Amino acid sequence: MGLETSFIEEKGYIQVIHSGLFSELAEEDRITTHLHEIINRTYCRKILFDGRRMVLDSHISAIFFTGDHFDELGFDQSCQVSILYSQYEEKMKFLELVVQNRGYNVKVFKDEKEAVKWLTSDVKSENPYYMSTPVSRSLSLRPSSF
Repeated sequence: MGLETSFIEEKGYIQVIHSGLFSELAEEDRITTHLHEIINRTYCRKILFDGRRMVLDSHISAIFFTGDHFDELGFDQSCQVSILYSQYEEKMKFLELVVQNRGYNVKVFKDEKEAVKWLTSDVKSENPYYMSTPVSRSLSLRPSSF
């Protein structure tokens, strides 16, 4: 099992490479620590998550709750995230749909060149739920009393 993070300065994105078994609970702290460290150092909000050598042990129904963990992993709604995969196409497409529906600017790719092109382009998200300004999760929807 391995986790590598690096800043690809010439292209302007952070690369996270994960290999081996991915268990959400076991890996979340490691990924969070690495991402927060590199995001704080570089101020970069574009992330390429390379999961082509990752073994995903989650049932597809567990992916539904992945969006709840995106903030904890360091991916807030101001980040642009491309995810590379080589297998689990059904799960990865479902992951893309779930996190986009929660307002994240995320796309999944099988081709690295396409992923980098999308990540480094200035094109706005095709996701209708994406908000270019992050919304606080603590926002109160109760009417205020004057």
